[in-house]
Amino acid sequence: MIYVLRNEPSPGAFCDLLDYGVEKCAFAVLIIRPISRMSPRGEEVLKLLEPHLLEKKVSNQRPGTSKLSENALVQKYKYGAPLAGAIQKLNDRLYSWLQPNFPEDLCLLRENGEAWFVSSAHKKDSFFSLGDGESSGLIQKVPELGRILKKDDGTHGV
Repeated sequence: MIYVLRNEPSPGAFCDLLDYGVEKCAFAVLIIRPISRMSPRGEEVLKLLEPHLLEKKVSNQRPGTSKLSENALVQKYKYGAPLAGAIQKLNDRLYSWLQPNFPEDLCLLRENGEAWFVSSAHKKDSFFSLGDGESSGLIQKVPELGRILKKDDGTHGV
């Protein structure tokens, strides 16, 4: 089942989401689009995330969505408490992960590579792909999401 975030979570809820994701996910993905070069701050952010980097590839696809309109650099990271903490320290606003100061479109993936959480910061759009009973566990760990999550109307897919 797909659950869409109707609004951007508060910084505290975003951090709680990242922390809870450590229990559910093994990988994170961030995108660097060629249309906007990274600023010096963006290059610094990439260097801080580099110890967690597993793979870089140029692709027009990213997890949980249809094809991108153009190729982008897709960076896959090992997701765990160290990366979650680094993301929180760098920027605790989900939709502020935008170039040129940050890579974009944070996605969290399960061990099998399936999307658990997908975001598109420039569109201010994000959603969870949850199995039976997972939404209640998520809301229990991140109560604010109970007010801003809604079941998908059919516009999102994984």
